Amino acid sequence: MTQKNDWKASLDDYGREILRNAVGLRAKAGRPFQSDEEILDFCLHLFSMRDFLLDNRDAAVQREGMEINKDLTRQLHASLRQSPGLYIPSVCRKHRLNQIEREVLLLLTSHALGISRRSTIDSPRGASDMQLNLANANLLVGFKATTSLTVLRSLSPRCRLVRAGLVLISDDVAPVKRAVGVTADFLEPILDTAGKRTGVWEVKNYEEFLDRCHALGKILAERSEIHETSAWVERTAELVRCNRHIERQYKLFRKTMAPHPSWPLREIRRLRDDSAIQIVIVLLAKELGLRPRDNDVFTGIGLARAASEEDTEVRHNLALLQRDAPLRQKGYVRVCGGIGDSPITEDQAALETCEFELTVEFLDRIKVRKLRKASSRARTPMVRLDQLVLAPRILNALKMACTQVKHGVVMFGKWGLESIVPYGKTVSMLFSGPPGVGKTAAAEAIAHELNKKILVVSYAEIQNCFVGETEKNIVRIFREAAEQEAVLFWDEADAMFYGREQGMRSWEIRDVNVLLQELERFSGLCILATNRTTALDKALERRVAIKVEFEAPGLDARRRIWKKMIPRKMPLARDVDFEELAEANLTGGEIKNVLLNAARNALSRDPNGRVAMEDFRLAVEMERDGRWTKEKRGQIGFAR
Repeated sequence: MTQKNDWKASLDDYGREILRNAVGLRAKAGRPFQSDEEILDFCLHLFSMRDFLLDNRDAAVQREGMEINKDLTRQLHASLRQSPGLYIPSVCRKHRLNQIEREVLLLLTSHALGISRRSTIDSPRGASDMQLNLANANLLVGFKATTSLTVLRSLSPRCRLVRAGLVLISDDVAPVKRAVGVTADFLEPILDTAGKRTGVWEVKNYEEFLDRCHALGKILAERSEIHETSAWVERTAELVRCNRHIERQYKLFRKTMAPHPSWPLREIRRLRDDSAIQIVIVLLAKELGLRPRDNDVFTGIGLARAASEEDTEVRHNLALLQRDAPLRQKGYVRVCGGIGDSPITEDQAALETCEFELTVEFLDRIKVRKLRKASSRARTPMVRLDQLVLAPRILNALKMACTQVKHGVVMFGKWGLESIVPYGKTVSMLFSGPPGVGKTAAAEAIAHELNKKILVVSYAEIQNCFVGETEKNIVRIFREAAEQEAVLFWDEADAMFYGREQGMRSWEIRDVNVLLQELERFSGLCILATNRTTALDKALERRVAIKVEFEAPGLDARRRIWKKMIPRKMPLARDVDFEELAEANLTGGEIKNVLLNAARNALSRDPNGRVAMEDFRLAVEMERDGRWTKEKRGQIGFAR
């Protein structure tokens, strides 16, 4: 009797707990399981005990533990047979799984659900990444080494577990290194708290339905990435798993939408092609914030992969994005890269690399536009028209632009101009002139007058060294301005949109083509600013309705600028002479610099003093000396 109990003396606290739980299960032999949870709990203790015995080298512990394992293994399978009404036993019975297959399924299920105490698959004797080796095989069948080959046969890519859709196994030349896992289809009923599958998504309204569409789009995007991976062995198992998940969720998508004829998204059923509908769902998820907008998943090849169960389907699904295919012909999808419907998009290589998006019209129809996050780049303008000193002809041009924005309905509707000008209704303006003459300030003043935000775009924000990216950026800027209903101001337009005859490369010419195309489509107010009018493309100039040339201010204008710019709160010395200040040939921007530098000089001399004429004279000289012009020979800088 003493010898019988000696084996327990060598156990640590963990070992005693493992054996105590196993002995407790042994005492409950001969009764059916009451739930699937109870089955998994039983397996937790059984597999934990086996794992513990693999690590323990004490002969007495091994001898006693193997007796307990033998009893519990027999008890497990007997109780499974006595519980045909439960989900796990019914699956085992339906597919006629033998003892080894049942234990494989239960071990993988415990691991997938994260309920194993110490992962037998990730133990030192097992390979990582869900790979079963021979030691695990012995463990599964209760340390019967002669049956290891039988275990490996039960885990072949064409085994009964795989054919039944219960397990996914990668097809690798080395059987002991195959990646193994249970399918989502098998796990879902176990996780279903209601005990049954309703067949639809549990959503309360259209907004919650769109949220579930976002989740489905994420799974489709995951499939696209699986297709792209170079690890073919891992891809096979992952693709099978992902395909099953998508198939189930896509069925729920259609069943959930069917009884709701008022939901706007129902119109995509007209496509009558599941792959085309899945492309729309991925792009819908893009609009709802799935990933960064320039992710490769949203290119032609990425979308084709997302809609393909097999690699062989990718080329066929790529054709769904061609110009004459329903997705684009019916206005669901458009090219985001700015190429539009030009013949180049029919080239397969171009289709693969182009980025796509849902059209604005389709987004409006399915009530998704309001779900987009507002852009932070458009800002509230600070300059008012009455703060500017402008020539009468310039002021009149600005007011003309504001008038069209305010009364466009009268111009094109009541006055019949819409029949004469069916497209190109953008209020487009070209501001030209040297730096500092008020081009940016005038654009801000227009936006302020119209009570709109202003979106200022510079060369650095748009230009990209990668082919095609600049066109995409141009399209995004126009789209962003339209969504924000902002005045769009292109600063340094000559750096971006010079004449196409000057372009040395094809993508340089495409930049201008894209701008012309987007300018035709844009319905807001777009202002281009340039320092050199002759540098812009001639076709672009023809499309600009209002051209405004800003000149350096004359003497009277400079006098008024000085008086408007100096605030009343600024303490001025009595010797400040506005006539003398106006005589300095400065632009409005330079006058601003002089004013700031005079204030800085006065404060550095005496924080409680006044700004004197000498401060202004010093600041004027600083501004003149700092000019980068032809007049200053030997000066570092760029000649204009």
